[in-house]
Amino acid sequence: MKIKISVAILVLVAVNLTFFGIKYIQIERNIEKYVDSSASENKSDTDNNELSLSQKPKELNPSNNLIEQSKNLPESMPIAIVTTPSIEIKGRIAIIIDDVGTKTFRYFLMDQIPYQLNLAVIPGFKDSKELVKQFADNKKYELLLHMPMEPRIKNGDQESHDLNTLKYQYMIRDGQDDKSIRKELTDALNSLDGLGIIRGLNNHMGSSVTSSQNMMESVMKWADKNKMYFVDSMTTAKSVAYEVAKKKKLKTAYNEVFLDGTDTPEYIRKSLEKLQNLAIKNGVAVAIGHIQRQHTLEVLFAEMPKMAAAGIKFVFVSEIL
Repeated sequence: MKIKISVAILVLVAVNLTFFGIKYIQIERNIEKYVDSSASENKSDTDNNELSLSQKPKELNPSNNLIEQSKNLPESMPIAIVTTPSIEIKGRIAIIIDDVGTKTFRYFLMDQIPYQLNLAVIPGFKDSKELVKQFADNKKYELLLHMPMEPRIKNGDQESHDLNTLKYQYMIRDGQDDKSIRKELTDALNSLDGLGIIRGLNNHMGSSVTSSQNMMESVMKWADKNKMYFVDSMTTAKSVAYEVAKKKKLKTAYNEVFLDGTDTPEYIRKSLEKLQNLAIKNGVAVAIGHIQRQHTLEVLFAEMPKMAAAGIKFVFVSEIL
C-alpha cells in the first residue's frame, strides 16, 4: 500500500514538474524575441521630453511584481484585447508608447497589458525594423513613425544627445529645405519597411524644428501624401505643428500628458488620473509614455483595468481623429 502511494506521489510530482517546465520554456521563448542576447540592454539617450522631462531614465530593472504577475497570465494574453461592453463609455484615451526600437524585456511586459496601445518607433535603432515586423500583426497595437527632429540648443549642450550617432541617422535638422525633409522622412519610413503598416508619425525631441512654420509645412505635406496622421508630441510650448496640420486639413492630435515626466509610480498614477479627467471632460485625450522608463508599464498594467471599469476606453490614435 505504501509503495502504491509513493508511486502515485512520484507520478504527481513528475506531472507537475513537466507542466511547470513547459510553462517556463514558453515564457522564456516569449521573452527571447524581445531580448538581444548578444548585447546588454542599451541605455536610451532619447528625448527625455524637453517640455517637462528633465530627469534621465533610470537603469532598466523590470519590476519583480509585474514579472511575477505576467508569468501567471495565459499564453493568449499578448493578442487579447479586453472589452467591457456593459460599462458606459465616458471617455476615450489613446496612449502612445514612445522610443520603441531596441530589444528589451520591457516589450514582453508591455504585451501583458490587454488594452490597445500606440507604439512610436524610432527609425535607425538596431532592432527597429524587426520590432515593426513583430508588432505589425498584433491587433492591439497601432504603429507610428517616431521621427527625430532637432531640439533647441540649451546652454551649448544639445540636450546631451550626440546627433551623429547611428540612432539618429534619420533626423530632420534645422535649415533643411522641403525636398531634403521629405527625403529624410521617406528614407526613415523605408528603413522600417513601414509603408502600409505605419499609420502616423510624431516627433522625437524637435523643440527647434516643430517651432518652424515652413519646416512643419513640409512634414505635413509628406504625411498627407503618405496618408498618415500627425501627433504633436508637444516637447515645447512654442510648437506650431498641430496648428499647421489643422490648416493643411491633415488628421492630427497633440499630446496632453507626459505620463512619466518623473519616473515614479506616484507621479505616473497622478498623470493617469489627470488623463482620465481630461478624457471624461472632453470625450478624448492623448498621452505619451516611454518604453525605457522603469515604472511606466508596471503602473499601466495595474491602473488601466481600473480606468476601464470607470468608463474609459483605450483606443488607437486613428480612432479619435
